Amino acid sequence: MENFITYVKKDLKLKILKPDFWITHLIIVAISYVSFKKAFPDLSPILLMSITLGTYIVIAIILQIIKTYFKIKKDESPIE
Repeated sequence: MENFITYVKKDLKLKILKPDFWITHLIIVAISYVSFKKAFPDLSPILLMSITLGTYIVIAIILQIIKTYFKIKKDESPIE
């Protein structure tokens, strides 16, 4: 488990340094915000942004864990 956490941290640090990482994620957050704004027009902008960012963070963490799990699984598989 410790190896898995170290691997996730190292992989994420490398990605954060790239500008396309930030551009992609800002676009995803903007699209999510517009979608939530259309779905819930009565909510305040601060509450909408909180919901958007909370949802985004949960989805990003889940996807990162899944991606890292399969990457480690692939690295551990025997080469034939």
